[in-house]
Amino acid sequence: MPGLDLGRFIPWLATSMTRYLHGVMTEALTPLGISIAEWRVILCVFDGRSYTLTEVVEFTSLNQSSLSRAIVRMQKKGLVSRSRRTHDARLMNIEITPAGRALCERASLAVREACGRELGVLTQAERDSFVRIARKLLAELPPPKRAAGLSY
Repeated sequence: MPGLDLGRFIPWLATSMTRYLHGVMTEALTPLGISIAEWRVILCVFDGRSYTLTEVVEFTSLNQSSLSRAIVRMQKKGLVSRSRRTHDARLMNIEITPAGRALCERASLAVREACGRELGVLTQAERDSFVRIARKLLAELPPPKRAAGLSY
């Protein structure tokens, strides 16, 4: 592309890396019977407190319809429970179950190992630099403008 070196274009590099690591994580999670969306939900509710759907949307970066479908699947698998809030019946509480907690620990280990193998080409100093730069960007950039129905 004239005037644009994709090998130095940060959005293209970030997208390519995300796509690749998404595949690595999918391969790690599939044998455990969960998707990346479900793993994100479990990570969100792992601390044991109740979360609203809006809070889980914010944490997972999933759109509400994708998240709702994931939560229904997870509830059927016994990984999370849902209940109405007592002070506002329109809001749902989402909580992790003991089975969800156990699966989250196994899934997190599988993802860490799989990504660790793939990112093993980086030295610890390079990993630390990457994390520092990524955190700086995330802290300084304004919130993303989301296209309708687009899931991140």
